Amino acid sequence: MILKIPYNIIRLFLALGILFTNYSYLIETSSISETLKGEKKEQSLDSNQNFIKELKTKANKLEDSRDWIKAKKYRERILSLAKQNYGLDHSETAFALTALGKLHYSLGEYEKAEPLLKQSLEINKKIFGLEHTETSTALNNLGVLYKDLGEYEKAESLYNQSLEIRKIILGLEHPYTALSFNNLGVLYKDLGEYEKAEPLIKKSLEIYKKNYGFEHPETAMALNNLGFSYRSLGEYKKAEPLFKQSLEIYKKIYGLEHPQTVTALNNLGFLYRSLGKYEKAESLLNQSLEIRKRILGLEHPDTSTALGNLGMLYKILGEHEKAEPLLKQSLEINKKIFGSEHTETSTALNNLGSLYMDLSEYEKAKPLYKQSLEIYKKNFGLEHPYTAVAFNNLGLLYRDLGEYEKAEPLIKQTLEIQKQIYGFEHPETALVLDNLAGIFSILSKY
Repeated sequence: MILKIPYNIIRLFLALGILFTNYSYLIETSSISETLKGEKKEQSLDSNQNFIKELKTKANKLEDSRDWIKAKKYRERILSLAKQNYGLDHSETAFALTALGKLHYSLGEYEKAEPLLKQSLEINKKIFGLEHTETSTALNNLGVLYKDLGEYEKAESLYNQSLEIRKIILGLEHPYTALSFNNLGVLYKDLGEYEKAEPLIKKSLEIYKKNYGFEHPETAMALNNLGFSYRSLGEYKKAEPLFKQSLEIYKKIYGLEHPQTVTALNNLGFLYRSLGKYEKAESLLNQSLEIRKRILGLEHPDTSTALGNLGMLYKILGEHEKAEPLLKQSLEINKKIFGSEHTETSTALNNLGSLYMDLSEYEKAKPLYKQSLEIYKKNFGLEHPYTAVAFNNLGLLYRDLGEYEKAEPLIKQTLEIQKQIYGFEHPETALVLDNLAGIFSILSKY
C-alpha cells in the first residue's frame, strides 16, 4: 500500500533534517506496536479464560459438597470476567448467569435467581434461536424456579416448551427429554394431579434405564421421584422398593458418605415414618444426620435439615425432650446461614412452633407461627402451598385457644389458596374444609 503524504509534512521533515525513509520506519514501528498490543490482548484473554476455568473447577467442587455460600463468590467472579471478556450476548456469559442463578436458587434467594435465569434465557434465544438445546435448558431452569415459587402456570408453560423442543431436536429416547418428562411429572405430582404425573415419571425412568442402565445416578433419581409420587398417593408399598433401589444405586456409585446417598437415606427414613415403622425411620434419620455432620460440618443447610427431620420424628413419637433441642439447633443454624427472613428459617420456625402446639405451650408457638407466616408471605406471596400451611397452622392455634373469630379468616384464607392450587377435590383441600366446618359448628354458622 502506497501512502500519500501531504506536501507540507514532507517539507517539515526536510526542514528538521529527517530522511523521508524514516517516516516509513515510524509507520512500521507503529504497526508493530499495534500488533504487540493485539498479541498482549490475546494473551490477556487467554490468561482470563484459563483463570475462569480454574474458578469453575473450584466452584464445581464446592457445589458438589453443597457449600453454596463459598461457591457463590466464585460464580460472581466468573460472571464478572465473562461479561468483561466476551460481552453480554455470548454463550459463556449466559452460562455464567445460569450458574449464579442456580446457586441463588439453591440458597433460596429466589428474587436474585429470577433475573439471572431470565437474562440467560434471552441471551440463548438471541444466539441460538428458540429450537435449540441451550434454549431448552434455559427454559427448564426458569421453570424449576417458578415451580418452587408456587407459580405453577408459568412453570408448566416453560416445562412444556422445553419438552417440545427436546422432542423435536433430540427425540423421545434422549436423556434430556427424559429430564423434561421427569420435571413435568414432578410438577403435576406437587399439584396433586397424580394421573398426569405417574406416566410422565415412568416414561422418564424407562428412558434413563434404556440409555444408562439400572445402576446410574439419573436412573436412581427417577426411581426416587416415582417413589415420591406413590408416597403422595399413600401407596407406601409401591414407594418402598423404589426408595430402596434408589438408595442401593447411590451407595454402589458414590459410597455411603455422599450427599446423594444421604438424601436417599433420608427419603427412605421419611417413608418409614409415614408407615409407622419408627425404629427403622429413627435409624436412617440418625445415620443421615451423623454423616452430614461428619462430611459437611454442623453449620450447613443439609445438616440443619437432618436435625429438623429427626426432631420432627421425635415430636411424632411424643419424645419432646429429644425433639426440642434438635429443632432449636436447626433454627439457629438456619438463622446464622440464611438470616431471619429466609424460607428455610421459616420452615424451622414452623417446626418448632408445631412442637409447642403439641405441648399446649401456645404462647411459645404463637410468635413462631406468626414469624413463619410473614416470611412465607414475603418470599412466596399469598398463593403458595407453604403460605397456605402457615395460615392453617396459625388458624388452628387460635382455634385451640378458643379464639374462633381470629381462627376463621385464617382457615378461610387457607381454603382459598388450596382451592386455587389444587382444586376442590384434593385431600389437602378436604382437610382444610374439615377444619373450617369444625369452626363453623362451634360458632353455630351452618
